[in-house]
Amino acid sequence: MGFKVGLSVYDVTNASSDQANNFVVKLNNITHQLGMGGVFHGAIAIEGLEWSFGYCDSGTGVYCCEEKQNPMYYFRETVDLGETPKTKQQVKDILQRLKREWLGASYELL
Repeated sequence: MGFKVGLSVYDVTNASSDQANNFVVKLNNITHQLGMGGVFHGAIAIEGLEWSFGYCDSGTGVYCCEEKQNPMYYFRETVDLGETPKTKQQVKDILQRLKREWLGASYELL
């Protein structure tokens, strides 16, 4: 019934400047070692796909990509979240509801 779920953690490196992106990675390395957090994007990984929420002008802000392959960020690590007791159909139903309810225009960075 259940299957593995993970949290994919990415450094937020989608600035137009390589200098800014490199700064974020360095900052995250330091704050991560100190256990203080950083500038990260998180996605829920389920059966080879990652589900995220982000800004867009219209429609849903929920989107997916292949696990560890989000092209907007730099992959850092996966945190094991264990197994879900939900069936695949229940997970699909939850994702469909989130797609309807979580509009991209409602996304706030902080």
